[in-house]
Amino acid sequence: MTAQLWDKVANQVNFNLEIDVQRFCHLVKPDARILEFGCGVELRRFDLHAI
Repeated sequence: MTAQLWDKVANQVNFNLEIDVQRFCHLVKPDARILEFGCGVELRRFDLHAI
C-alpha cells in the first residue's frame, strides 16, 4: 500500500479493537508459542500471561 493510499483510508481504521479473549483462548492452546501478535493501543494492554 502506498503512503498516498494509506493517507486516504487511515482515518477509517479502528486501531483500538477489543480482543475477544474467549475466542482467542479457544483458538490458541496454552502452550502455544506466539511470534507476532499485532500492534495497536489495545494490544499493548493485553496481557497474554494473565489468561
